[in-house]
Amino acid sequence: MENNLENLTIGVFAKAAGVNVETIRFYQRKGLLREPDKPYGSIRRYGEADVVRVKFVKSAQRLGFSLDEIAELLRLDDGTHCEEASSLAEHKLKDVREKMADLARMETVLSELVCACHARKGNVSCPLIASLQAKQAWQGQLCLSVLYLMRWSLPPSRYYAEDRLSFGELSWKTLRSLVSIWVKTLSIFIARIVAGRLFTVKNLPGQS
Repeated sequence: MENNLENLTIGVFAKAAGVNVETIRFYQRKGLLREPDKPYGSIRRYGEADVVRVKFVKSAQRLGFSLDEIAELLRLDDGTHCEEASSLAEHKLKDVREKMADLARMETVLSELVCACHARKGNVSCPLIASLQAKQAWQGQLCLSVLYLMRWSLPPSRYYAEDRLSFGELSWKTLRSLVSIWVKTLSIFIARIVAGRLFTVKNLPGQS
């Protein structure tokens, strides 16, 4: 039996599109989705085209496109702007490759930390728990800071528009850009510490 995707209430529409009602309203406020006319004495109704549009937005978000970029893609959705759409995709591909490079650097840092932990088995100066040792608190804090910032450097796929209702899109992008820079710098710093190429705790000023 085929589902009837016409004359849907907003609740049924949201369910069919795989989102919640607040997401529908948020997309309408952002201009990504039309708000149907409300007949006198009745309620607004949605159709299959609206379901397809919301699914398009969600798919684009999963590929990493911002809401502004998605709005531009929707504007180009008439079959005559393939070159412009391709240009947007090329820029997004560049961003993805940069994120992959960041992940590779993070993998290197974490791998060295794990190896360092194994090499110091039984020693209280484990890099990952060094913050518990007053003598090496600085090293542990740096490790924990890098691990915390790593979580921020790449947005999880579940971070959709509705998760950022209280955080401006521009501010969110700016914050992540700054964090990404810090991650790169601290990752290199920690990697050198773990490899013993920078300095050790006993060489710090004030350490005997």
